[in-house]
Amino acid sequence: MQDEQIIWKGKQWQVSEAGRIEAWPATCWGYSIDPSELACGFDERRFTEDCWLIHLANTTWADLRDFIDAFLIACTVTGTRIALIGPAVKVACEARRLNGVDMSGDDGTSRT
Repeated sequence: MQDEQIIWKGKQWQVSEAGRIEAWPATCWGYSIDPSELACGFDERRFTEDCWLIHLANTTWADLRDFIDAFLIACTVTGTRIALIGPAVKVACEARRLNGVDMSGDDGTSRT
C-alpha cells in the first residue's frame, strides 16, 4: 500500500482507497489481499474454505470481526458483489466459535 491512501484502519486490518486489505503492521503477518482476490472462493451458489472469511476464521491470530469490517469496506470500495456474503459471515463466525475462540472482543486470543 505504498502509494495507496488508507481509507479505513481497524485494530488489525486496514483498507486502501483501491480496496486492498492488509494486516498491520504488515511485518507481523504479511497478509495483503489484492482487490482482485476479494471474491476468491465464492461463486453464485456456494462458497468454499478458500474464501478469505472462512480461511481467516480458521486461524487463532486474526481478529475476525475487524477483518469482516475490512472485507465489507473493500467490497464496497471496489464494487465487488458477493451474493453469499451473509451466509459466509455466519459460517465464519460459527467456525471461529467451534475453534474455541470467543468473539465477544475478538482480538484473536482464546478465552475458553
